[in-house]
Amino acid sequence: DWLSVSDGFYASASSIKSDIGWNDDSNGTNSKGLNVLPAGIFSQRSSYGADVFAAMGVTAYFWTSVEMSCREAYYMFVESVSLTDCFPKSVGMSIRCLKDVILE
Repeated sequence: DWLSVSDGFYASASSIKSDIGWNDDSNGTNSKGLNVLPAGIFSQRSSYGADVFAAMGVTAYFWTSVEMSCREAYYMFVESVSLTDCFPKSVGMSIRCLKDVILE
């Protein structure tokens, strides 16, 4: 899951960020091979009164498979650190399928 690729809740995001595409020279090293691109987030009913894409080039948000409730789920936020928190499911975030690895 996300915690295994990000070394826990507060890991340096550099190891999973793409080495191109991030604003302000904040590209990562992609040493974990996840190649996270800064797709941003889609928010309905923004403070501007319309649906908007925000933070493209700056951050990446990914849904996890863990639900908090029928209206909320956990997500992974990638910028300068990687962390997980809960957010309403009405928000548009990227998804990334990660294959479970069975340790023997």
